[in-house]
Amino acid sequence: MQKIKIPHFLRLVLFAIMMSFLTSSTVSGVTVLFTVSEKSEFLFIWIQATLKSWPLVFVLILVFVPVLNRLLNIFFITPKNK
Repeated sequence: MQKIKIPHFLRLVLFAIMMSFLTSSTVSGVTVLFTVSEKSEFLFIWIQATLKSWPLVFVLILVFVPVLNRLLNIFFITPKNK
């Protein structure tokens, strides 16, 4: 498969979109599964919870990932941040 060349910023945004969706849908799904008493309503409640939490998680990833990377670079050396 041939890789598509994209700007680094676009790659970061794509990462944030995918990571935030996976994180919010997983956490919402587990939370709803453990709290909802009527299992027939699970899918509807899960989708609602995911759609409510996804934008927040997206913004938090955009804010926290660069901050955490800078913090980790203070304490650790990798081949990329020598």
